[in-house]
Amino acid sequence: PKPGVRRLLRPLEVGQIARRHGIELSSYPGLCIERQSETLDPARLKAALDRAWSQHGGAPDDHLELLDFSRLPVPLGDIEFGPPPTPTLAGCQAGAPLNWRGRIRYDGAQSFPIWVSVRVQASRHVLLFAKDLPAGAVIDNSSVTASPVRCAALPQGALSEPSSVLGRELRSGVRQGDPVRIQQTVAVREIDRGDLVSVRIEGVRHVQVRAVALTSGRRGERVILQNPLTGARFQALVAAPREVTLVQDPPHEQRR
Repeated sequence: PKPGVRRLLRPLEVGQIARRHGIELSSYPGLCIERQSETLDPARLKAALDRAWSQHGGAPDDHLELLDFSRLPVPLGDIEFGPPPTPTLAGCQAGAPLNWRGRIRYDGAQSFPIWVSVRVQASRHVLLFAKDLPAGAVIDNSSVTASPVRCAALPQGALSEPSSVLGRELRSGVRQGDPVRIQQTVAVREIDRGDLVSVRIEGVRHVQVRAVALTSGRRGERVILQNPLTGARFQALVAAPREVTLVQDPPHEQRR
């Protein structure tokens, strides 16, 4: 039976099973069958946690303190833990324990869920805003700072390196000390409405014309432009600040 489940066999069922295995008795008793189980051993749990921590990038000098764990009987088997859960920045700063879920693997592919509560003392660097910034501000080196926290893992959505956000624009205002998240930013517009931009024609070297942007756009986006001499409007892809590429349609598309 499954762990924690008792199976009652009536004498008739016991007799049928016994006879299938060549056992003949004058009478057959009823049986209560239960899988052998045990309670979790803190020392085995701690060893499994240390292994999982090391496998998922933890440093040897990080300290894991086991606070609590599943008290229910579990089947005999191997203890396994996946990656540590991702905490919040507030949880890191408060030293809140982590609820880390694992399993007992038994009978080959079978598993039984377990949980532990653990406090991890590990140094992590989290990128924070160094000052208040309004929506639309462009992030530079003075906008952010790396702050050490004692935490099990990088907090949810937080960054540790500034390279991924430098030069990007804030979607909304932020306060000093807020964690930096890529979702708060957007690529800066290379072209704004009204800009006079250079138009490069794909496949044609040394030919550039000038046009006025009627819409704004970021690198890789399409913008609408107007030829200032003829008034003709056309679309092109933003390639760089105030520079677009006019992509010519393949011949078979032009004939449609």
